[in-house]
Formats: sequence, structure tokens, C-alpha cells
Amino acid sequence: MNFALRLWIVAAVGAVVFGSAASVRAALATGVSGFYYTGESTSGTALGQGANTPTVANSGQKDASWIVSYASTNGGSSAASAYEGTSYVINTTNSSYTESQYPVPYWSSNTTQAEWITAPGATWANSSNTGTSGAINSGGDGLPGAGTDTSPVAYNASNSVVYVYTTTFTITGTGTGAITGLTLNLNVSADNSYAIFVNPSTSAAFLSTSTAKYVSGANAYGTASAIALTSGFVVGQNTISIEVQNAGTSNSYQTNYSGLLVYGAGFVGLPEYGTWLPLAAALAVYGAWVLGGRGRALAVAGSRG
Repeated sequence: MNFALRLWIVAAVGAVVFGSAASVRAALATGVSGFYYTGESTSGTALGQGANTPTVANSGQKDASWIVSYASTNGGSSAASAYEGTSYVINTTNSSYTESQYPVPYWSSNTTQAEWITAPGATWANSSNTGTSGAINSGGDGLPGAGTDTSPVAYNASNSVVYVYTTTFTITGTGTGAITGLTLNLNVSADNSYAIFVNPSTSAAFLSTSTAKYVSGANAYGTASAIALTSGFVVGQNTISIEVQNAGTSNSYQTNYSGLLVYGAGFVGLPEYGTWLPLAAALAVYGAWVLGGRGRALAVAGSRG
């Protein structure tokens, strides 16, 4: 093979290899930090129930990783600030109040790593499902709701009741723009229904389900759905918002059980330089062979002169 052809092959292969590498580096993720499931501690285990004294306000276990960035009881016309702020872990074990009898047996189960959470301002819904008992923020899950399990109201209806749970985390890496090849595998359950958003344009206002990455059906509390979020992530700070809609027992407002549970397999598929380095190394060896051959040819020609 003549020298010119060899050199052309090296240049062509190099363009492919390093061009592909450059495209990967344009938005390359190398790690994720600060992402926690609902009710998960920074050590990777469940936060636990905390004090959760039903008669003592604000005695519940807070979950600082998930905040309710927005709440509304009128279809997003205005915010219900009493239900915004740091979320609370729901007490699922106190037999003195009805949550341990209903709805907990009908909800998907907590895990060793994640627990059900609810919005601040929640009380303990009583057995008739139409009133409240106990103090706020003490482990209860009673929040305003409207519509019914079988006849939910539309997200944007004037009597729709929603709570937007938001968590923020960091993806380290290089480059800008959307990351490809990165997947967040989650299992999600909510009372009553939910919509998931990745890096929404605003995390504080009522969100349109038309831009959601996933929208559940009604009665999403009995079984946690497996969901794969595959797009929308960027290098730097990222936000996931989950808008939970709460039903009641009629179209008028009533206190009803409501909460959110998120757990799963986490992030998978972080790109690695190792996917293209072997080919780059092979190219380097081939280049050395080409140049080495050319050098020997020149040396022979010189000795003959």
C-alpha cells in the first residue's frame, strides 16, 4: 500500500473517531449527586417516622430533599401557600389514627430506602373521609381534594387541587445542551394521579400536562408504575417536578388522603470515554506504522544516494 493511501486512511478514520468523541463530549455526564427518593436520607436509607405525635403540630419527619413548590385548590388560578414548603413523611404505623387502617393498606408499600411523603399543612383524615383530626404536619396525609376516584376532575378545571413536588440535583460532566444515553429509572405511586416533568420552565407554578414526560391514570396509589425518564437532563443543576392531583369524595372541596412515593433503580447509562478510547488507541498504532514505514523508506533511499 503506497504512503499516500495509508495517510488518507489514517485521516479518514481519525475524523470519524475524534468527531464522534467530540459529539459525546458536547454533553457528557460523568456522575450524579444530590438525588434522593421520597423519604430517603442522605445516607441512602429511609428517614423513618420521626416523632410524629398526632396531637403536636409540626412534630412530623421532614423530607428536605422534596419541597412542594406550588399548591393550588382552584385549578392554578392562585397558589395555596399554606400547602407549600418542605414535605413531610407520612406516618404509616400509628394505629390510633386511621391512616394505618386506611388508606395505607391500599397504597403501594414503602421500601427500606423510600417512604410516602405529603405536603405541609396535612392533617390526619378521619375515617369518614370528610373531616380532619390531629395536628398539622404530624404524620397525617389529609389534604384538600376535589372530584372522586372514579370521576376525577381535569387538571385545569376550576376546582382541581394539585401539589407540585420538586427535587433538585446535580449532574456533573462537560459540555452543554441535552445529555443523551442517560436514563433515570423510577417507580412512582401517588394519591390520586400525577404528571412528571424534567427541568420544566418553571417549578413554582401550575404545570401543563402537555409538556409532561409521563402522566398517570386515576387511582395511581395502589401500584407503583415503572417509569424510564430518558431525556431532558443537562450538565449542571437539574429539577424534577411531580404534579400530584388529589381527589375527594365529591366535586366540592374535602379533606382526603394524598401523598407521593418515588423509588427505583436510579440513573443508568452514564457515557464513558472507554467506549471510544480503544478505537483511538488502534488508530494511533496504525498511524505509527504508517509513519514508521515512510521513515524506513526514506532511510533506504538516502543510503542509496
